Amino acid sequence: MKAMSTSSRSQAGQSGTEVETKTVLEAPAPAFSIREAEAIARRAFDIEASAHPLDSERDQNCQLRAKDGSEWVFKITNPAENPAPSTSAI
Repeated sequence: MKAMSTSSRSQAGQSGTEVETKTVLEAPAPAFSIREAEAIARRAFDIEASAHPLDSERDQNCQLRAKDGSEWVFKITNPAENPAPSTSAI
């Protein structure tokens, strides 16, 4: 289980000014359009599919239905999430 902080953190930006960083629960979820999600899946994973939105608390998830009949869950992770790989098999 991952521990998460629910408070905002501040850090110095490149210009030396304070930049507020948000926790994963404070940062807005990604908001790509369905067409953008389909294009990302095509470019990044070579999956030609139609995307259908799925509910998510802090990420953006889509069900991909490929032309070959296969189905995938496509997860676009919240930018405030830990950058470690987020993969799962169903």
